[in-house]
Amino acid sequence: MFQDTSELPPELTDRIIDFLYGDKYTLAACGLVCRAWVPASRFHLFHSVRLRTKRQYLRWLFVLTSSRHIGHYVRKL
Repeated sequence: MFQDTSELPPELTDRIIDFLYGDKYTLAACGLVCRAWVPASRFHLFHSVRLRTKRQYLRWLFVLTSSRHIGHYVRKL
């Protein structure tokens, strides 16, 4: 039976998402599943950004210019 995720306390969903910190694909999926999960997912997705090539740099620049609020999640570059 389907249960509305809004019935779950945000502390619980945040804690569950915290366990996924190393799984970028699942974190991205979580951010697409429920709008309330976006901040916790992005916290882990963008916490540490590694740019090794010019192409990665240009892609990251595009992300930042199209969604400026994402830069607030970056703690390590």
